[in-house]
Amino acid sequence: MSRNLFISFAMAVCLAFLGSKSVQAGPNDSAWIQLFNKADTSLRTNWDIHIAGQQLNVDPRNTFRWAVVGSDTVLDVNTTTYANWTGNPWGHIGYKARSFKYFIVRAEHQFYASQPSGAPTWALQNNGIMMGQAVADMGVNQDYPISLENQLLGPNNVDADNNSTANLCTPGTAFYSAPTGGSVVTTHCTSAATISRTNALAPNWLTVGAIVMSDSIIRHTVSGQIAFTYYRPVQYSGSVSGNTTPIVNNTPIKEFYISLQSESAPTRFRKVELLNLEGCMTSTDANYKSYLVKHDPTACVGSTGIAGHSERDARDAISLAFVNNNVRVSGSGRVTLEVYNTKGSLTATVSGIAPMQWNIPVHNPGMHAIKVITSKGTYTEKATLF
Repeated sequence: MSRNLFISFAMAVCLAFLGSKSVQAGPNDSAWIQLFNKADTSLRTNWDIHIAGQQLNVDPRNTFRWAVVGSDTVLDVNTTTYANWTGNPWGHIGYKARSFKYFIVRAEHQFYASQPSGAPTWALQNNGIMMGQAVADMGVNQDYPISLENQLLGPNNVDADNNSTANLCTPGTAFYSAPTGGSVVTTHCTSAATISRTNALAPNWLTVGAIVMSDSIIRHTVSGQIAFTYYRPVQYSGSVSGNTTPIVNNTPIKEFYISLQSESAPTRFRKVELLNLEGCMTSTDANYKSYLVKHDPTACVGSTGIAGHSERDARDAISLAFVNNNVRVSGSGRVTLEVYNTKGSLTATVSGIAPMQWNIPVHNPGMHAIKVITSKGTYTEKATLF
């Protein structure tokens, strides 16, 4: 299949997901990775926090917090305790377990209170889904991750040139306006189509997301409608400061970490979820999923179940021991654990530095597979969880 035909096919599949009521919850509910785990009251299992001028995970004013508001459990970007907005304490909270290349991400959000005194007018009811650099890789004084921002705006923001949300902003990045040829577009913010953002103000909730095909095509969505399309994202100097990771102009951006902002606007997220579109596309494999658009042969495990890849080196680096639902990870180095049920659906994930322990959240008791991902390779253990 040619690159252009592949892109057309992949986008048609993704648009079907967003446009069909039966698929709004995903091919099945458990296929969507809940980046915001509502049981994680500290937010620290899945997320890293960066506040400009602070060390990683130092959040002196508790800007990013878990909260219950009415019947909703939310990830709260709370700046109501800031007496004033001085020193530009730009903040970001990033999903740390892993990056993604081919995926759909979406978030249900609302703006709910006033900005602190001294905050810039352009940041009124302004947040963003950032896709790019890991929060953990930001410099201490860095203001924004090197990323593509799906800009979230509320109805009272007048900085954008139309009544739009899901606009594109480009800290340290740029893009092309055509799938092939053309020139790089370096404009910092580009407005999306006019799709009402009235429902982004509490007590309402608005769903904004993105369909990402690695370094080929990206589409921003509002309530399932396409708001903006762009192509071939690249690194490009501009609109980011304090970074210690060099920006190499015109370097294609192929994979993305997900983060959310604090730009002074109090914002609640009651859902942040992601559907990974890369995996095993061999129809006879136990891990096959019909909605995938990019084949990853390392995700294939044969017809009988999950089996490891590059197992010897990975097992030498990291080992697991189970006590009920608690897993003890021995060894050294960064490790990611992914928990799969018997249907091959991802149900939980965590990333950290070994040695460590993790109490695995269990939705359906029974046999599970725990995939161990290390810098040396991957392997899988089976465990009965209750």
